[in-house]
Amino acid sequence: MFIFLRSIQRSHQQQVATMNGKKLVILPLTPLKGDSHYMVVLTDGIKNDIGQSLYADTTTQMLNSKNPLIDDKGNPTVYFHPDPVANTETAAKIEGLRQLTQMMFAQAVAGGIERENIVMAWSFSTQSIGNVAKAFADANATGALALQATGLTSSQMIGMAGEDNSSLQGIADMYAGALSNLPYYLGIPSTVNPTAPLTASFEMNSSSWLPIVQDNRSIPVLMSVPNIGTAPANGWPVVIFQHGITQNRSNLLAISEAFASIGYAAVAIDLPLHGIDDNASPLYMPGMERTFDVDFIDNSTMLPVPDGKIDPSGFHYINLASLLTSRDNLRQSTSDFIALKNALSTAVGVKLDGSRVAFVGHSQGTIASFGFLNHANLESVTLAMPGGGIAQLLNNSATFGPIIEMGLASKGIMKGTSAYDAFMLATQTVIDDGDPINYAIGAGEKQNIFIIGAKGDGAGTPSDLVIPNYVMTAPLSGTRPLVIHMQASDLNLTNAPGLIPVQGNVVSCFTQGDHSSILDPTASPAATVEMQKQTASFIVTKGNFIQVTDTTVLQ
Repeated sequence: MFIFLRSIQRSHQQQVATMNGKKLVILPLTPLKGDSHYMVVLTDGIKNDIGQSLYADTTTQMLNSKNPLIDDKGNPTVYFHPDPVANTETAAKIEGLRQLTQMMFAQAVAGGIERENIVMAWSFSTQSIGNVAKAFADANATGALALQATGLTSSQMIGMAGEDNSSLQGIADMYAGALSNLPYYLGIPSTVNPTAPLTASFEMNSSSWLPIVQDNRSIPVLMSVPNIGTAPANGWPVVIFQHGITQNRSNLLAISEAFASIGYAAVAIDLPLHGIDDNASPLYMPGMERTFDVDFIDNSTMLPVPDGKIDPSGFHYINLASLLTSRDNLRQSTSDFIALKNALSTAVGVKLDGSRVAFVGHSQGTIASFGFLNHANLESVTLAMPGGGIAQLLNNSATFGPIIEMGLASKGIMKGTSAYDAFMLATQTVIDDGDPINYAIGAGEKQNIFIIGAKGDGAGTPSDLVIPNYVMTAPLSGTRPLVIHMQASDLNLTNAPGLIPVQGNVVSCFTQGDHSSILDPTASPAATVEMQKQTASFIVTKGNFIQVTDTTVLQ
């Protein structure tokens, strides 16, 4: 395969080249295939800002030349060095590169590019993508799910936490329990290595893409079950709900009644290195929280000084000091979701229908799900405020960007420098195997997906301040690139309000509300109600319809 740049242009099918200072930046508009070889060809159709065509420098001209740099007798035909031996050695090395370049030129010409227009050509290979996720899918791990009634509804739990529950009806009973026998592939703190969760990454098997299991863990589970209506004979259909970064499984409380109202139970686990960080909480489970109860920082100052308190949920999840750990925090979720889904049909304490499973993720909960969704076949999937192209997503996030900038500045890496750009490139390279953008096409083909985006109104309500809708300088980062690659169409509001039929994947853009509005009504109560109603209708119709009620919060 080759990437051909005849001129600076932009479309969803081709690559884009832009000038950045004195550098030509080539940005793919679609993810490159993993474990593949590519060739890049530049032509003189590329011009600078004053209309001058791109041209080859002296060294590149030698590589492009049809004339050998070493003659038939082994003598150099060009002059590099006054010492004859050194001159011959240099010419021989460059001749090897010239021959490779000529092979690339031949490929380019065969592809329809005029040789005289070629300025430069080079090749590169991409890393493997998706092999670990496939290994998890093939291993098909199963956990053991056991649940016990708390005797409380989600409304009561929210009220006990001091939050407003006046709009809730008390229709979702809450259960707590554990998912046992969960394969865990990451670092576990010990007296020998207390910081293992911050530094460890997958230890790979020499004979397969399946990592080596470090432990079989039991992790906390929270479940909501309808207390209205009668459970189907095969058990309650189930929504797997996944919270966002720095949150925890208790986020389920805020959306549990939307699921209960359509006759669905819902189950929530914590992302790796997340969990209940208040040991006084009635939901806290000693010895099982995925935070491992670590205390590495002062929770008030965020300085690396223990303060005797459990570090905040998810604080160590995005780890710039160990990018491999960050990547594998994402990849661990693929195995977690598979084990959880497989455990539903044999759950103890609540009868569940493991053949009828939907997924709802929020923010990081969507990002962590794509390796799973790429191999799943669910009734429906709802992704609230998703994003891909993680490195530049974070760098351009109004919420996380300044934090990353400050963290790198403390290490002498300043934004706007080549070192900063190199770090971002290295970050994306390392975490690519866990990045949603590389799984968007496959996930979108496996099941009907409903995307919720916080677009803003261009006036008083900004677009998503956590996960940007798009990044001008990074065409694969943000929410919109996922929408494009999943071929999701905009929700048709022509006949709204009403029950809107949908085909395939669809996106609903909200002009009101913010990144958290799927759960939190603070920014816009109307947006929260509409998001949850749309989600519930998509689930109960198995991805075929969306109920639109309030068009005032929609684009």
